[in-house]
Order: sequence, then structure tokens, then C-alpha cells
Amino acid sequence: MKLYQDAIVRRLRTTTASPLLPLNCFKRNIYSDSLPSTSASLKRPISALAAGDDEDEGTKRRRIRIEELRENRKKEKLKKQSLMFWELRDFFQTLDETDLASILKFNEQDIPSSRENVLDRLADIALYGKPMGCPECTNGILFYSSSNKTYVCTGYVTEYAKCMNTSKNPVRTPFEFPPDFAHSFASTRLPFNAMVDRIYSEEEPVVGHLEKQKANKVANVMAADEVFSNDGEVLRVSNMRGYKCRQIVKRGTVIDGDFPYAEICHVYRDDNGNLYSATLTFTDLSCNKNSYYKMQLLKEDKASVFYLFLSWGRVGTDVGNCKYPSFYDSESGVEEFKKIFKEKTNNQWEYRKYFRKHPGFFSYIETDYSEFENSMDCSIIPGSQTKLPNSVKDIIISIFNVDNMKEAMKSFEMDINKLPLGKLSQKQIMTAYEVLTQLQDLITEPVQDKIKLMDSTNKFYTIIPHNFGMKMPEPIDTVQKIRDKSKMLDALLDIQFAYDQVRAGNEDVKLTKRDPVDVNYEKLNCELIPLDETDKNYKMVHEYLFNTIGSTHGIKCQLLDVIEIRKDVSKFKRSDNHKLLWHGSGKMNYAGILTQGLRVAPKEAPHSGYMFGKGIYFADMFSKSVFYCRAHEDEEAYILLCEVSLGNQLELTRAQTITKDYLKRENFDSVLGLGIEFPEPDRWNTHEDGYKYPAANSIVKKGFFGSSLLYNE
Repeated sequence: MKLYQDAIVRRLRTTTASPLLPLNCFKRNIYSDSLPSTSASLKRPISALAAGDDEDEGTKRRRIRIEELRENRKKEKLKKQSLMFWELRDFFQTLDETDLASILKFNEQDIPSSRENVLDRLADIALYGKPMGCPECTNGILFYSSSNKTYVCTGYVTEYAKCMNTSKNPVRTPFEFPPDFAHSFASTRLPFNAMVDRIYSEEEPVVGHLEKQKANKVANVMAADEVFSNDGEVLRVSNMRGYKCRQIVKRGTVIDGDFPYAEICHVYRDDNGNLYSATLTFTDLSCNKNSYYKMQLLKEDKASVFYLFLSWGRVGTDVGNCKYPSFYDSESGVEEFKKIFKEKTNNQWEYRKYFRKHPGFFSYIETDYSEFENSMDCSIIPGSQTKLPNSVKDIIISIFNVDNMKEAMKSFEMDINKLPLGKLSQKQIMTAYEVLTQLQDLITEPVQDKIKLMDSTNKFYTIIPHNFGMKMPEPIDTVQKIRDKSKMLDALLDIQFAYDQVRAGNEDVKLTKRDPVDVNYEKLNCELIPLDETDKNYKMVHEYLFNTIGSTHGIKCQLLDVIEIRKDVSKFKRSDNHKLLWHGSGKMNYAGILTQGLRVAPKEAPHSGYMFGKGIYFADMFSKSVFYCRAHEDEEAYILLCEVSLGNQLELTRAQTITKDYLKRENFDSVLGLGIEFPEPDRWNTHEDGYKYPAANSIVKKGFFGSSLLYNE
């Protein structure tokens, strides 16, 4: 057994952790500070400037009179327009839903979800004529939007991006009644097709169905599109801000606690083992939608009664509602389930394995409840039987704790209800990496394509559902945002690996009745050995830690344990120039790190956001690396102190993307970013195992003042 390259794990408790100090910001009135003052005598009204200095009093009165006449004429036209609009709307109000739908379909119009919107749409096309198809996307139609005060397109330019075409007065064709309706309204003197163009008021819309809103109801306005479902039912908005949906686990599946008969029902499974449960999502930044639609066919435990439980709303909020029609045989329930699935996704339930996202339809997330099917044997409390040292036991319990994994996912604003741990797959994460790479290419183009940016952002949030609450989902349109999402996916890879280990270990626990801690420890394939405080390596680590806290890092911490990792590393090629360096990482990443080692980001990941390109980053300053542990105040964190084989180093003082091929071609083994603060280079000792580390009396020096880096990395 040889000392592993990730030689020692540090277990720390942070007491205060603050990021780099922000620069002070000052508000400055640029008008008062930088522009000359203007006296009142120099100010002239716009009308005076337009009329000229030599305008006599009579000419001025005539001009004002003409302007007033024009304004009055426009007001009369607006009034007449409004009267005709409401006359038509009142007429359509007398028709039933079937007739209204028939008229809209005959005029090639979509059918809005609410009756009020149906009446508005019909009155609009009846007065001005029906807009022709969108010339940009070719699959949508234009309709008047009272919130945008213009005509907007209903179509999509891609699977995920809505068409952004708008027009104040689109090209139209005459409104017509279906043949079987025409004779009924032939004698009416209603103003059908009476106007060619809509007249707009500069102050506020005169026509259209608008409800008064209170100014402070911002949250309700933001999610207005999701207050109505396609079923035409008003969504429920809970007053309980802290409300969380209760879930009931039964027979390896989860039943939504909002279903009133959840205690006596279970999810229906047919003879082929198919569970009739589906989670659908829809994200569209252009209209602030982040919606879900859940479907479950439920059967009573002791009776042949079935319920199709349907719930919908905005992800991560209390905005939503549900319904649950009942059936007395499985065939009827299954038929209705398949019908609604087709309506929502435009896919057949039988072929969901080959699911394809269609423009304007929901996306399907196949829910995996294996985390409940393979639940741990609760009769054995983790850590109750193990003989491992307490410090090692605590680490194993922590890095394999499913609740900790879920909290880590929540910290990235992920929606763990739509993306259960058991459903995380490497393929899914790699696809998300590819979308980030597409976004990276888009934002580096001289002229950004907003449609493509929106398309890729919507696609990313569909693959990895996020919980934005009532906030507008933000576009991923900067290098920093791509970097943050890439780090999230890096962490998800480790979480996915750790969870797979937990699931496999659960089966062993059930069969052998062993302590889960021992089962998971063995899967690491390494030894974790706590060091005594009197050990020379413990003292070395202690000094290295407290001697390398940067001047810009306001952090205090307590060293709790030093754990030595022993693992066979004979397969790794050894080279000269070995140093002991820090590497920080989130707690949930350690199951993957201890089992597989530190890994470079996959080829699918975007290359932007890295100081020197893809690679494994280390630091010789403890405070530089500890921030990557993502620990909060008074929370334990783990940090690695690794023996790193650096070889011949390429020294840089600026960010630059360096590839593995470039290093090999130029005869370099690694990159060293030279910072302004660093441990004294002439006070590094050589350990008996061959690596170098800062001496006990080493202090932080300053140099390389021309560098853009604060610290070495």
C-alpha cells in the first residue's frame, strides 16, 4: 500500500466565512456633476421650438386649434372603435361554447382557455379581420395581447423557443362565419370587418378585456399565464407561504398528499409492470412559465375503484390546483390517462421510451421511485454496529446521507420533486453539459441570437428542472452563469455516483444485516486513518493551514480531524516536482472523489469559465481552496491536501485557455498561475515521502504585482 496522491483529508468547522471584499459603490448624479447648469430663461417648450421664433400670435392659435382638432378626431375614432368592439363582443356573449369554438376553428384560430379570452379574440377578428399566418415561424398565428399592446405570435421557432414576432397591424383576411351559421346572421347589422387597422391610444388600451390589478400584487402578475390551466379551471393559491406538499410512500411509489384518499390508495400497475404515473414540465422564459403537470392513476387498496389524480401549477410555489375523476374499471382510467398524456405532450403513452419534445407542449420526465423501493433496512441504525473510529464513521454517514444529497441539489435551485435522486443519470447530465456548450458558443458570437439563447436555456431547464418560485427564470447568457451551471453539473455527477453506491449498498444491508456504514466504507476501496494530534503529519497540516490564510479572506476555522487516505496508486506515473497542495470541494462530492479520484470535467462540458482551461485546480493557500467547500457558518467542511506531481510548469499571470495537447507539444506538465500572495518559495521543506510543503516558520509574501491573480493556482 502506498500513500495516495490525495494524501490527507481535512475535516474543518468554519466559524466565519466571507467572500472577497466587494468594492465600494458610489451613486453620482452625472447631470449635476458633469453638465453645465441651464437657466430657466434658456428653456423652451417643444412646441415653441417646432413652430419657430418668428411665429405670430394668430398663426400660433391656428396651429394649436389644428392640433386639438386632430386629437379630438382621434378620440372619436377610438370611442367608435371601442363601441363597435363591445357591440360585437356582446353579440358573441349570447352564443354557447360549442358555437364559439366552431367559429374560431373555421377562422383558423386557436381556442383560448377561458371564455373571456375567447370573446376578446372573436370580437377582435370580427372587427378588423383575422390576421394571416406568422411570416417568421410559419406555424403560428398572430393575436392581440392586451398586456403587450400589440399582436404577438402563438408559434414556436424551435422545440423550446417561442416565436418573438410582433406587429401593431398585421396583414389580415376577412372574418367569416361557417356556412351553417351564415344564414342565421345575414340580417344582422353588426360591424363585421368594419375596420382595417386597429387604432392605438398612447395612454392606455381602450378595447380588450382587462381586470383592475392592485399595484402591489407583483407576484400574481408575474405568474398570470399560469393562473389558468388548459382545463379552464382557476388555480388555487395557498396562503401558506411555507406550504410543502405532503407525500405518502406506498408500495415503492409516492402519492401526492393533496389527494384526499391517498391513505387508502396506491399507484396502479398493470400486468406488464407499467406504473401509470407521469410528471410533465414546461419552461418558457419568453412568457415567464415554469409549469408542472402531474398525472397518477390510483386504485383503492381494498376496492375496484380508480381515480385519475391530476395536479398542475407553477414549480416551487403554492400556485396550483388538482382534480380526480373516478372510474370503476381500470380500462376506463387507463384510457383517460393516455388521452390526457397525448393532449399535454403530443406523444403516445405507449411510446414514451422514445419521447420527443414538441413545440408548445409539455416535456415528460420519467420518474424513478427506486429510492423508496430500495429504502434502507430501518432496523439497523447507520453507525450503531460499526467498529470504525468515530471521525471516520461520521464522514461515511455524512457523504452517503441521502438527505444531504437532496439539500445539495436544493442549493443549486434544483427541483428535487421533479428530478428525484434515483432519476439522476450520467446520460442526462452529459446532455445538459452539451446544452451549456451550445450556450457558450452562442454568447461568444459577435451578434447574439436571442431566439437560440432562449431555446437552449429552456432546454437546459427542462432537462434539469429548477425551482425559481415566483421569480422570472433567468436566461443563461453570460460566461459566469455557464460556469455556475457547469459546476452544478460537476457536483451532480458526484451526487449521482454516491447515490448509486447507496442503492447498491442498501441491497447488501438487507441481505447481510450489516451496518450501512461498513458496507459503504468498503465501497470506497481505500483506508481512512485518523491522525493523533501528536503525529508529526498532523502538526505539519495544522501549521500549513493557519499559515496560509490570505489577506483578502476573512475566515476563521477550527481543525477537527486529520484523516490520512491510503490507497494503491502504483498505476500512476511519478515525476519530479511534487508538492502538497489544497483542493476544496463540496461535501457531497467526496464519495466520488475517494472512490474514483479527482477527475477533469468531461469533454461534453463547456471550456469557458476555467482560468486556464479544463483541469484539476489546486492552491498553496488554504483560504483560496476552502471557499470551494461551499460550507456555511458553523458547518463542518472537508478539504483535501494532496500530493501533486507538477513536473515542468508553464507560468502565467493572466487567464488563458491551455489544452492538454498544447502542454504536451511545448514540453510542459502543468500550469502555474502566479499570484500576488504566496508562501515564501525559499521556505519549503521536503517530506520523507518526497513531496514539498511550507516550513513551519513560513510566511505569506507578496510579489508579481503585474499579475491579474491574487493567489497562486
